[in-house]
Amino acid sequence: MKEKRIIEKPEIKEWLNVLNAVSANSEKAKLYKKIARLVSKPKRRRVEVNLIELNRVAAKGENIIVPGKVLGIGEIKAKYNIAAVEFSSPARAKLEAAGCTILSLKDMLNKNNIKVLA
Repeated sequence: MKEKRIIEKPEIKEWLNVLNAVSANSEKAKLYKKIARLVSKPKRRRVEVNLIELNRVAAKGENIIVPGKVLGIGEIKAKYNIAAVEFSSPARAKLEAAGCTILSLKDMLNKNNIKVLA
C-alpha cells in the first residue's frame, strides 16, 4: 500500500486547498491539476526560478505562476503579475522595486492567459 505524504508547509496546504476548490467546477481544470501536481512535489524536486529566467521566458505584463520558489539572482527588466509558493527576500525586494505585482494564488486564478513555469 502506498503511504500518503504529509505536507507540513502551510503555504503548500493553502495552494492545494484553493486548487482543489476551484478545479472541480472550472473549464481550466487541467491547468489547475497540473499546478497542484507541481506544488505537491517534495521540496527538493520543486521548481526554483531565478529572476534571470523570468526575463528570458516571460513577456511584459504576463501573468506567471511559479509552483515553487522565486530566487533573487539577476535583475528584473519588465513588470509582471506573479504568484509563487515562496519568494526569497532579495527576489521579493527586486520584484517590488521593479513595479511587479505579487498576487495570491486566488487572485491569479481569476486572471486570463496564465503561464506556469515548471
